[in-house]
Amino acid sequence: MRNICWLDMRACSPRALSSCGRTRTLIGCALLLLAAHVTYAEWTLVAQTAPWGPRAGHASEVHDGGLWVIGGGPLEPSSTAKSTIHPKNDVWRSSDGVAWTLVADAAPWAPRTDHEAVSFAGRLWLLGGRGLSRGAETEYYADLWASDDGASWERVMDETPWASSAEAVVYADALWVVWKTGVWRSADGEHWDRLLDATPWDGPSWANDLLVFDGRMWLSGTGTHGKQHWASSDGITWVRYDSADGCVAGARSVTAFDGAVWRIGGYVSDFDGLYWVDCVETSTDFVAWAATDASLPRAHHTAMVYGNRLWVLGGFGEGYSGDIWYREASVHPSEGEGEGEGEGEGEGEGEGEPTEAALRAAAQALADGFAAADANGDGGLTWAEAVAALPTLTEIVFAALDADGDGLLTRAELDVFLQSDVVVCGCGWPGAGDIKDFFGDLLLLCAAAAVVMLQSRGAGRA
Repeated sequence: MRNICWLDMRACSPRALSSCGRTRTLIGCALLLLAAHVTYAEWTLVAQTAPWGPRAGHASEVHDGGLWVIGGGPLEPSSTAKSTIHPKNDVWRSSDGVAWTLVADAAPWAPRTDHEAVSFAGRLWLLGGRGLSRGAETEYYADLWASDDGASWERVMDETPWASSAEAVVYADALWVVWKTGVWRSADGEHWDRLLDATPWDGPSWANDLLVFDGRMWLSGTGTHGKQHWASSDGITWVRYDSADGCVAGARSVTAFDGAVWRIGGYVSDFDGLYWVDCVETSTDFVAWAATDASLPRAHHTAMVYGNRLWVLGGFGEGYSGDIWYREASVHPSEGEGEGEGEGEGEGEGEGEPTEAALRAAAQALADGFAAADANGDGGLTWAEAVAALPTLTEIVFAALDADGDGLLTRAELDVFLQSDVVVCGCGWPGAGDIKDFFGDLLLLCAAAAVVMLQSRGAGRA
């Protein structure tokens, strides 16, 4: 049995309240509820309007130790409830998500929206996109650009073999582009090999999402194909996964974070206009999706993982927004590790103990992709092999799963962990004598939670 203590909202579960010391747990929960007063459903608002202003259809990327926002632009709602995005060709960078620097006011590539930006081989790469949206005269771009610093750009290709709506991702030390008619791979961004001339999917519509999760590339459909997902470890053989539940929307974001896939926002449309989807949900297999209590209704935004946080940037909903939100990961690397600060004082302080959910999600993901992750075939995953297969893995989670502490994760260790009970705060399951106290404490806790959350929402609207 595992003994795990944590301080997040999962510690306020009935199991924790009834099986652990109630006084200590309730104090911890009270502190968490106070924290909720300045956040919203575990999301923190960094800026209501960023320096880059109201923006949708932009691209974001993590590159050279910073968070980047590239292109996109403001939109103007029309009388038909459709929207027009007026694209820009500017480039912004931030090292903390709060203070932003304008790197390029007018890059040499044409102003655009719905393009791709990726960091690969020490350079920023930009491809695809379109000009002024929602019109018969829309211009579509199939060029490819690269930059070392975001300010100076080089045109690598005038006309790529894929279309303007292709998706790009970095996987297995290569740059990949996936479109409805093919799959391309490049080791340097300049020379490309076409791996597939025809794809097995049903020609998903604009704004699909291509990401790396559980050691594979995933193409997640959108719009009418929103419950269709395809996975591949080589770009040639693709396996289809269909989700039976979850939100179906276009122009949403799909991002791997904290041992799960996060699907945020989007829109649905009919003849009367656009309707924003108020949906933040997670999955560990692209099949079963669990809704969260967050509310970030928007579309044509971006979501990126940076500094152990999931960032949501811009987009539009009822109007348009240049706001910035983030959510902390449930596990955090040791602060100041290797710096020598605080050595010998309060062992384990600031370590960020992993939650049960994060541990189980990581263990399941590594178990599912074990064979592919075990590059040398020795029956154990080193830290390098494990993090290559699961980029969101942290050293703390790796150490918690490595039961014998030998630096290798075996399939047996993962299986034992997944089959074992997790004990919260060193306590077991509640006995019959705890039930009365449990419900009394739970009632008080729920009342306190309701009051604080109502205050928090009221403050957020002020």
